[in-house]
Amino acid sequence: MSQRLSHWSAVLFALLVTMPQRCMAGVSASTFSYGATGTPTVLQVFTNITSTLAATVIPVASAIFVVGAFLYLSAAEKEERKNQGKEFMIGALIGVGVVSGAKGIVNLVLFFIYS
Repeated sequence: MSQRLSHWSAVLFALLVTMPQRCMAGVSASTFSYGATGTPTVLQVFTNITSTLAATVIPVASAIFVVGAFLYLSAAEKEERKNQGKEFMIGALIGVGVVSGAKGIVNLVLFFIYS
């Protein structure tokens, strides 16, 4: 059982390591905005950072949520694995909430500053 779990851990690690590259593969340089001089402004830097964070964290958190659900459903009568699965799922939801909230706050502040 332990050997099978370590195999799946290696597969999950490989997927999570390559997740940001796969998420950003469809993003071209023209997606990011720059000023008239070719240098990004503060507004554009914050917008680019929050967009990149959201594009990276949300798929990773989704993968962690799926792993947590798998642990929870496959635990049978092992309370330790059920608790670990619950913690993974709750942590993934909190992570998505924090990133979404941060993006919303940055966009709101920038709206009031630059409008």
